[in-house]
Amino acid sequence: MTRHHPALCPVTSTAPMALPVPSRLRTVALATVLVWGANLAQAQSLVDLYEAAKGFDATFQSARSAYDAATAKADQARAGLLPTVGLSAGASRSNVDNAAPLPDR
Repeated sequence: MTRHHPALCPVTSTAPMALPVPSRLRTVALATVLVWGANLAQAQSLVDLYEAAKGFDATFQSARSAYDAATAKADQARAGLLPTVGLSAGASRSNVDNAAPLPDR
């Protein structure tokens, strides 16, 4: 004779055993704590997760580097078109000794 699971076979089923109230209350309390804890663990928003994932995406990193390089080249090209300003300073000093006697003529 084949034995059937009571929940799957209505012919052989018997009433399910009810959990005692303290055990049921404990189960509900545990489930509540687990759900509440899971909500705290998922405090990151979707934007935070997206920003974190971009740090590991090689395609994004490559595109970002190409953009930064193009921006730098544009700044260098614009610098060649702008006027330049220069500033220089100089100083000199000479010491002449006039105390020497004049030669006779």
